[in-house]
Amino acid sequence: MLFGKMVGMHFSILTFLVADLTHSTMNEDGNSGNSNISVCDEHYVVPLNATEYLNDQESSVWDYHTRFEFVVHGILICVVGLLGLLGNLAAIVTLSRPQMKNSINTILLGLVSCDCLLIVTSLFMFSLTVFHHTGWSPFTFYYLHIYPLAVPFIYPVAIIAQTGSAYLTMAVTIERYMAVCWPLKARFVCTIGKAKLVVACVAAFAILYNIPR
Repeated sequence: MLFGKMVGMHFSILTFLVADLTHSTMNEDGNSGNSNISVCDEHYVVPLNATEYLNDQESSVWDYHTRFEFVVHGILICVVGLLGLLGNLAAIVTLSRPQMKNSINTILLGLVSCDCLLIVTSLFMFSLTVFHHTGWSPFTFYYLHIYPLAVPFIYPVAIIAQTGSAYLTMAVTIERYMAVCWPLKARFVCTIGKAKLVVACVAAFAILYNIPR
């Protein structure tokens, strides 16, 4: 269980970090040399005009930036993300068992849920969008028609999940510290009810913190 949780958590963090880093690099280099791309946010791009974009793609398919984006975003993030998703799903199944109910597992359940959201949103924002370079019509349709409409909703969920994951990790650290250093006091402080309250408070904080963004 712990192995699956650790694998899922590390893969989910790595997925978003790789996507975030490579998108920042591509934006600094001029958005892969495509003048028909509008940067809606520093983390994602949306095509301005479908016809102009496709015409421009015909003259610049599989250049260096396209190959880099396809390998890193399309292949690497998909592999890392899917492995992390499997690890997190295994952890959710294990932590949801009745005999596993305690304060630490309640917080961990919230943590892996945030990680799953983070992985899924990263795949939708960073991975599926680059497969349109293959010319396969479902990916092209997604990038040109679905992605511009969906990403304003997907991106807030991603950053909320990222914030929640960070603070729930801190909550796990505090809970384990109390259980090890103050075991007698932890019996009264570290309860399932209080753990659920912590998860709810972190979720509310993550939403409120990211509203201005």
